[in-house]
Amino acid sequence: MIVSDLPVARVIAESSRDASLVLLGFKTPEQDQELKMFYELEEIAGDLARVILVASAGGMTRES
Repeated sequence: MIVSDLPVARVIAESSRDASLVLLGFKTPEQDQELKMFYELEEIAGDLARVILVASAGGMTRES
């Protein structure tokens, strides 16, 4: 886990640019927000080599 004040897309791009595989969690979007989520994930995944999207079960904190 990386904690930063920088935009999440930038942090992931910088910390994962050399990774062969990135697991990227996401929360299921609210109804009518699916397209917005798609574009946000596309921005985050950017130019990463391979990304697996994992639906979050929720309920997790940094302390977990």
